[in-house]
Amino acid sequence: MTTGARSSPRRVWGARRLLILVAVLIALAILILLATAAPLWPPAALAAAAGTRIVFDADRGVGTSEIYRMDADGSNLTRLTTNTTHEYNAAISPDGTRIAFESNRTGVYQIYVMDADGANEQRVTYSGVWEQFPHWSPDGTKLVFARVVQYPSVSRVCVVNVDGTDGHQLSGGTDNDWAPDWSPDGTKIAFFCYVSGRAGIWVMNPDGSGRQQIAGSNRDQTAPHWSPGGTRLVYSATDSDWTPACIHVVNADGTEDVALTDSTYDNYNPAWSPDGSRIVFQSNRTGIQQIYSMNADGTDLQRLTSSPYASGDWSPHWGLDPGVVAVGDPPAPGLTLGVTNPVRVSATIRFTMPRPGAASLQIVDSAGRLVRILLQQRLAAGAHFATWDGRDDAGRPVPAGVYHCRLASGGATRSAKLVLVR
Repeated sequence: MTTGARSSPRRVWGARRLLILVAVLIALAILILLATAAPLWPPAALAAAAGTRIVFDADRGVGTSEIYRMDADGSNLTRLTTNTTHEYNAAISPDGTRIAFESNRTGVYQIYVMDADGANEQRVTYSGVWEQFPHWSPDGTKLVFARVVQYPSVSRVCVVNVDGTDGHQLSGGTDNDWAPDWSPDGTKIAFFCYVSGRAGIWVMNPDGSGRQQIAGSNRDQTAPHWSPGGTRLVYSATDSDWTPACIHVVNADGTEDVALTDSTYDNYNPAWSPDGSRIVFQSNRTGIQQIYSMNADGTDLQRLTSSPYASGDWSPHWGLDPGVVAVGDPPAPGLTLGVTNPVRVSATIRFTMPRPGAASLQIVDSAGRLVRILLQQRLAAGAHFATWDGRDDAGRPVPAGVYHCRLASGGATRSAKLVLVR
């Protein structure tokens, strides 16, 4: 009896210890499951979604195609235009404050711009012939677009100031060029050109010189769009009947052309996220065109729209949200600098020059060592942006960590922290 009384507490304590051990093991198992479970939005998508928006055009039961805006995850869908005519091919300005698009409100498609909330619409072109596919210059002061001189078969690349001045043609008189896009560093314009009945991807200098084909095959290659770092292009590839089509990426020199989607469906009009980690495009894999996004390697496909209308959703473009406050110096009169964090592939750095002058923008590491000189040149007054592809001046990828953007102009300096994740 005495022995039993002594051993009972030991047995109870042993049972308690066993229960505690089991509880700890269960907790560890739950933590492991949580850590390894695939999130609804992986890190790349989270980085791409931060401080960004997507615009597209759609006829959602109103009888005309209008411009819509949504967050990068498909939420907060907002209609921006309300007209009795069609609006197509919207593109967000580099600083996110304005949207360019085409509209046939005068009876022929011309280029217009409006504020990011749809207000303050202004006409830019007045040619009297069909003009479409507007895209912005890196400094946001010009628009490059296609002028259809003989509908629907002959088109030329043109450029115009956003205020409508100095419009002129870049393509030659016999060229057939479509859907131009300006490289982030401003040195090249990509487009697709018909040669011998096939569309291939071409580039040229901003003055129209130096034309060269960088991608061509026995398929039509259309709608090229530069990556934020300017090192790659994404485009659609299709057979001669324009269906089906798949999304490809190719290096800017034409090497390493890779298909990201299969050719089961029509996949068109791809565009990069501002940080370069994801690609948005339209696809009819539900039976009608909807907007999707995926990682830049083709993984993690996400459906963003669910339109019930047979006309579907078309021509997405991904840009910055001007309503998101960037990390860096607070807005103030004069020189300003900011970058939206975190950055996974490519950083978009926004800054404002209060007056024309020489400017220097550098990336330094946490110890203050120079990593990359992004620009060192004279700039006009106003809003500007630059991109950093996560590489040093020698072209080598730098490790993840905390870096700093340093802007200097007119005796003033600004600094913004940049968090690079891999």
